[in-house]
Amino acid sequence: MRPITILAISDTHFARKDQELDPRIVDRFDAVDYIVHAGDYAHESLVETLASTGKFAGVYGNMDPFAVRDMVPEINSFQLEDVTIGIIHGWGAPDDLIRHIHPLCVDHGFDIVIFGHTHNKLEAEYKGIKYYNPGSPVDKMFAKENTFLILTVASKADVHADFIKL
Repeated sequence: MRPITILAISDTHFARKDQELDPRIVDRFDAVDYIVHAGDYAHESLVETLASTGKFAGVYGNMDPFAVRDMVPEINSFQLEDVTIGIIHGWGAPDDLIRHIHPLCVDHGFDIVIFGHTHNKLEAEYKGIKYYNPGSPVDKMFAKENTFLILTVASKADVHADFIKL
């Protein structure tokens, strides 16, 4: 399999239509194969912007309005040869979030999962599934730092996460 690159973001919580992503994120759109948003856009204009790239896959989060929920599913995935990449936002208390979402990820046959909700970056493996949270590129209240993720996938065993601090 040719290595593919995924730009992943989550928890942008845009309150207004005129808000825009940090240029340091947007400037990487052309260089990646996929753009993933793991929920909590909070405004449908961001979904439209990401969808216009033709590289977008996303899910809605617990804070997304019905307009966003009509545009993206709760759980999403895409296949890269023998690797299934799942996308889910998450819910409830941020502690032990992977344990909460893991049964769903197993049921869907995910090998790699991109998730959000906690606003903090995370790379972990749990019971054979690799989990990545890109963090939030904008949150100043709950996030320890503002980040997004460039994930390079060459195979199930060969995955490299590069968290970019903003």
